[in-house]
Amino acid sequence: MQKEEINLDNPIFVYYLNVDGMSHYDIEAYVDKINKVWSFQNIITWIVPRKDGETKIECVYDGRIKERGDELKELIKEINDKIDILSGSNNFDDFKIAIRDWRLKNLLK
Repeated sequence: MQKEEINLDNPIFVYYLNVDGMSHYDIEAYVDKINKVWSFQNIITWIVPRKDGETKIECVYDGRIKERGDELKELIKEINDKIDILSGSNNFDDFKIAIRDWRLKNLLK
């Protein structure tokens, strides 16, 4: 598998995923679903499974962008909205419903 070069113009987010008590299969499925939700062309996302600590997302590198335009501010707001939805979901079905409602709300704006 050929590795792609990291574009350091883009910010890097690390998704720390608490997998304590999850089976290997459940972890794999959860990571796949996270990858589908967090597929942005202008950010880099790394998923780090761990056995302790909370599930959270951190911006570990804000990129080489000197002037944060409206597009980046909107992206950060979108990421924060998704984090709130994820943390408020009890299971993946709740999460899917909440994401659908969030997308509909954004379409109706």
